[in-house]
Amino acid sequence: MRTPLAALRLELEEALIHRDTADPFAALTEMLRSVERLEHAVIALLWLLQREASGQTRGRHCGLEHREPGPTGL
Repeated sequence: MRTPLAALRLELEEALIHRDTADPFAALTEMLRSVERLEHAVIALLWLLQREASGQTRGRHCGLEHREPGPTGL
C-alpha cells in the first residue's frame, strides 16, 4: 500500500514545486489515477480481511491452519 501512497505524495509535491510551469489538468489527472490505485488496493485488502474473518480462507495459506481464531471486528 505504500506504493500508491508514495506515488500520490510525489505527484502532489511535484505539482507544488513546479506550480508555475506544471499543467494543472495533467497533475490532477495523475493524482486521480493514484487515488484510484489506492482505492483498489484498500478494497482488495478489505475483501481479504472479510474472507479471512468469515473463515473462507482458513487453512488455504501457509500458516493459517495453525492460527488461533480471534475477534474480527469486521
